Amino acid sequence: MSFRADTDRPPSHWCERHLASCPACRRAGRVNVQLARHLERTAMGLRRPVPPFLASRILTAVRATPAPASQALRIAWTRVAWTLGAAMLVLLAGVASWPWKPGDLRPANATTQVARNALDLATNLPFRLPDGARLLAYGAKLDEPLEREWQRVVADAQSAARSLAAAFVPETALEF
Repeated sequence: MSFRADTDRPPSHWCERHLASCPACRRAGRVNVQLARHLERTAMGLRRPVPPFLASRILTAVRATPAPASQALRIAWTRVAWTLGAAMLVLLAGVASWPWKPGDLRPANATTQVARNALDLATNLPFRLPDGARLLAYGAKLDEPLEREWQRVVADAQSAARSLAAAFVPETALEF
């Protein structure tokens, strides 16, 4: 009944049949319609014109309100995460470009405890070592798959950086 009064739609068929047979519901329906009409007339009399520039004042007020603490905290953590990520990239680049010497990673005196020289080591092995030329050829081919994979990783990283820059960095920032 209230929905009917608010929307000016006719009642459904079952409701019309009930209203025809029930005087109490008919009376309640008329009261609801009269109340809705009275409220509508009263509200129209209280209506004021919209002040000029209301939309811009509302938007200015919304923009001026400070961000909630959770949003400020999220922004702060995002900055920390980006800073740590950039620091890790700088550290990784520094380690990758460090001029390593062949003996830097070898434990001190590890081979001297097993054998005094290379001939002692070769004679104590249960298999025969290949000659030097074969070892050099094998060693040269050993790094090829790793080198190809490294080149693919670098190409993917460059492609991702270009894609992110195109999506998130304004064009004016790229001109500098």
